Amino acid sequence: MNYDAWDKCVAQIMALPEDEQMVMSLRYEHGMNAAEIAATLGIEVEDVIRLHAQAIMKCQPELV
Repeated sequence: MNYDAWDKCVAQIMALPEDEQMVMSLRYEHGMNAAEIAATLGIEVEDVIRLHAQAIMKCQPELV
């Protein structure tokens, strides 16, 4: 990934709602899986998957 794409990605993540930011951070900065994130945040695994998918969908247009 080039620096321009990286900057766009970071900007998009920072613009996400807090819960989506947290899921992205735990997944990609801390290397946690969905079950670990769910346990950490006290939510269901399905909610982690949904939040992750929402975040990816919001970031994707900027990366294409």
